[in-house]
Amino acid sequence: MPLYSKLFLLFFFIVFLAKYFIQRHKNTWTQACLLLASLSFYAYANLKFIPFLLGIGLITYVSGLAIRSRRSKLIAGIFIAFELLPIIAARAITFSGSSLIIPLGISFFTLQAVTYTVSVYKGELEPETNPITILAFVTFFPAISSGPIQRAKDLIPLLKSPNPEFDYNQSTDGLKLMAWGLFKKLVIADNLALYIQGVRDPNVTPTGTALFLAAVLYSFQLYLDFSGYSDIAIGSAKALGYDLKKNFDHPYLSKSMGEFWRRWHISLSTWLRDYIYIPLGGSRKGKARTYLNTMIVFLVSGIWHGANWTFILWGILHGLAQCFNKITHGLYEKIVAGVKKLPAAGILIRLIKALQWIVTFVVINILWLLFRADSVTMWLQILKRFSVEYYVVREEILEPFRIPKLTAALQILGVAENAKIALWISLVAFMIFAFGICLFAPNNFRTKYNRNALSIATTWLLFILCLISLSTVSTFLYFNF
Repeated sequence: MPLYSKLFLLFFFIVFLAKYFIQRHKNTWTQACLLLASLSFYAYANLKFIPFLLGIGLITYVSGLAIRSRRSKLIAGIFIAFELLPIIAARAITFSGSSLIIPLGISFFTLQAVTYTVSVYKGELEPETNPITILAFVTFFPAISSGPIQRAKDLIPLLKSPNPEFDYNQSTDGLKLMAWGLFKKLVIADNLALYIQGVRDPNVTPTGTALFLAAVLYSFQLYLDFSGYSDIAIGSAKALGYDLKKNFDHPYLSKSMGEFWRRWHISLSTWLRDYIYIPLGGSRKGKARTYLNTMIVFLVSGIWHGANWTFILWGILHGLAQCFNKITHGLYEKIVAGVKKLPAAGILIRLIKALQWIVTFVVINILWLLFRADSVTMWLQILKRFSVEYYVVREEILEPFRIPKLTAALQILGVAENAKIALWISLVAFMIFAFGICLFAPNNFRTKYNRNALSIATTWLLFILCLISLSTVSTFLYFNF
């Protein structure tokens, strides 16, 4: 049940009413209601995987009790291995070439389960004696299919906290965030996808210009698609009374690859940092070990995304970019210090930062092409196509961007070739709009929603636009993971 579907909106409305009616009673009833809703949500994807999901939840529950009876690194390690075994097995089987139906959200809820076992082992959480609490945590439906990955020490206290009163402000803020996420996903990202699909048409041989546009627009699409989905998940949880952590923070404003990973898919990058990088020694054991730990983390990140050589190479290249940042950071600091002594230092430093941003954005786009390619060979072929000096883009693949009535308006003004000019004006306008949303639109954790007539009208307008967009077929890119 995708979070951007009419069915989910109906489902959420029912859960919303049931939760606020039941929460006036015992907190266990609220958790049971949430667990039932989560299992119903998951069953829609595939009923056969419900026992598997409950099995992971029960292993997680037992891990806390076992660690309480004997706080042992070995015991904690065994349970973590059992929690991660499904995703490791799924990746191994898929990489071997065998076909396998993978449970929805396996890459997310398995990592989420690990956070409970580790938190209990570290003493950050007391072991839960009520299995419903742990099952509600592992199966938490707003985040189970595609994150954000939640930490047990953050979400479990929220699940257990008594909240008998309906919080109007929190609920309306959540609904507004849902509307904003739906708008980013359905109205912007899905329209960008139409052009990208046109370029990937096997009957079309795209020019270098068409591929350049596709590369930039795919970066926009991926961010708006995934961050929009995260906004829907975070907003639906917030409307139900649960504040989830941020997952994106303007990643395309980054001026280095290290900064990019502090802003992109934050719940995954921080999980990899806290549960792999730091336990391996982080940066505490010398430069060589730091670089090795960095490469291991990004190799794991690549495998987490999929069992394909494209993802593995994508992770390795990101790891190398991180190591390059670490190696050259001292040199960069010296250059900046030297520039500050020169006349017009402020302008020069801004130029350096602008160059950093351009280089980082170009590298990100090139690596996204690898992320999207079916094979490494295809990625290399795409990169070669950029050198084709032919600046024509087939107009039919630009049609999704055409602004209605703009051609007629230009015709009235007497503009020659008004249809072609209108199409390119529409494309540029849409790209500027998408770029502005990616770079400058406030993130959910920074937004202070106004509670006035204009805010309410805007929210309803976004919902209406999204409901219209729901009449078309829509897919979510990260469902593959």
